[in-house]
Formats: sequence, C-alpha cells, structure tokens
Amino acid sequence: MKKLFLGLLFIPLISFSQSDLVKALNAMTNHVNGTNELTDSQLTEYFTDIKTNFSDNFSSVREHVLNYTNAYESKYEPLFLDGDNNLNKINIDDLKIESQTIFYLQQTIFDNEYSSLKVENMSGIKFEAHEGFPGKISSSVPRIETASIEINGDYSYIPGARRLGDTWPVIRPTGYYAAASEIITIEIPNNLINKGIRVMIGAHQTDLYPRRNSINRFYRISKRFN
Repeated sequence: MKKLFLGLLFIPLISFSQSDLVKALNAMTNHVNGTNELTDSQLTEYFTDIKTNFSDNFSSVREHVLNYTNAYESKYEPLFLDGDNNLNKINIDDLKIESQTIFYLQQTIFDNEYSSLKVENMSGIKFEAHEGFPGKISSSVPRIETASIEINGDYSYIPGARRLGDTWPVIRPTGYYAAASEIITIEIPNNLINKGIRVMIGAHQTDLYPRRNSINRFYRISKRFN
C-alpha cells in the first residue's frame, strides 16, 4: 500500500500600505511637475513602493494615480509614437523611471480595472499612448448611437486536414470602433448567454510581454468579456 504525503507551503501575503503608495505617487508627481526634484535613487525607491502596493488598489488611490498620469502626459510625448513602425521599438527597462512608472500604472489599470464589474468607473479615462497606437479618434467624428450586427458564428474545418490550433476560438469582427475612454453597451440575445461566446474589445490579442525587450505598444491592449 502506497502512502501519499501532502505538503503545504504557506507564503505570507505582502501587506498593502496605502500611505506608502500615496507618498510615492505624490512625490513622483511633484518631481514630474518640477516642484520637488528627486534623485535617481529616490525615484527608484518610490517606483518600488508603487509596484509593491499598487496592483489591485486603484480605487483607493485613484485621484493620486490620475494626478501622476496627467502630470506625466502633460510633460512628455506618448511612450509609443507609432505602433505600426517596427523601427520605433523600445525596451521598457531602458526608459527613465518616470516612464517606467507610467507604463506600469497604465498597464496594471488596463489589466485589473477594465472588467465587467469595474468598467463603469473607467469612463472618461484614457491613456495618451493610444494616440500612437492604435490611433486617435477626433471627438468630432460622428458616434453611432444604436446599431444591430449579425455575426456568422459558423466554424468549419476539414477533419482530414487538422492542424494545431484549428479549433481555437474564432474571432468575427463587427466593423465598429470603440473610441478611447468612451463606454459602449453591447446587448447579446438571451439564447446566446452562457454559450461560451465572448466579446473582445481591441483587435490585437497578442501579449507582447514575452518580447518585452523590444515592443512598440503596451503588452496587452485587448480585453475579452464573457
């Protein structure tokens, strides 16, 4: 008779310090504004505090985060000026700490806050980097108030010519564009609920993190909603 041994590893949680996070955000905001310049070592220390404490705590420090992002975007050009140009690729780790911070904050907000439960709180928030990729949409461009779209959900393949990935989820474009910071509402027929169908916002689904040393846009710029 064989014995089964079950081992448990307990890893203590890192406690969230809102005071440290707010202090770091405010200090870096003042640095970018030019009211209190920091040394490189101070910037690095504050950036570490932000990465340690930010994660899923945007709602509690929303004002301070937006103060920093607004200050940064008012002073500097977008991180990615031309996402279609492979010559403009950058290494995030080579950027100044202020730029690494804006990248970290905005990518984390996109990853954690744009969800079915939180997305309403994101109305009006947009990142300057969208101007370079996927592109800026003028506020004067007419918005479509209501539209109905019929999607062909058929999925055909040839059993005798199978290949890796040929039964992965298929993407059907709607032909519509959601402008940055604008909230849209999508209604799905009741008979399609809980059928494994998802709505994808953004056409670029590849996560560039594995290529993080040479990128021309944020790692992740599309979201899927069940």
